[in-house]
Amino acid sequence: MFRIGEFAQIAQVSGRQLRYYDQLGLLHPEHVDRATGYRYYSVRQLPRLNAILALKELGLTLEQIGRAIAPAASGSRATPAERFFATSSTACSSRRYCSRPAADRKPTTRKSAAS
Repeated sequence: MFRIGEFAQIAQVSGRQLRYYDQLGLLHPEHVDRATGYRYYSVRQLPRLNAILALKELGLTLEQIGRAIAPAASGSRATPAERFFATSSTACSSRRYCSRPAADRKPTTRKSAAS
C-alpha cells in the first residue's frame, strides 16, 4: 500500500487529482486511516487509474468516464467499456483513435468557444 503522494508519483499524477477522482467516485483509496485520514492506494488500482487517464486524454468528460468504468449492471455480460462505446458517439470516435498504433496517436486539443 502506498500513501497518496507515493501513489501519485508512481502514476505520474498529482495528489490533488487523486482526491478529486475520489470525490467524484472514479477512484477511491483502497484504505483510509480513520485516525490520520491518510489515503492509501494499491498497485492493483493502477489499471483503473490508467483507464481514467486514457479516456480523459481522448477527450471524454469525467462524467462519461464514470459511466465507462462503472461496475457492470446486474445480469449484463458486456464490459462497462463495451456498454459505453455502444451508447456514445464520442466514445465510438475514441475507439477508432484507440485502434491506431500509439506512435500514430496525437493528443487532441479543444478549441475555445472564443476562437
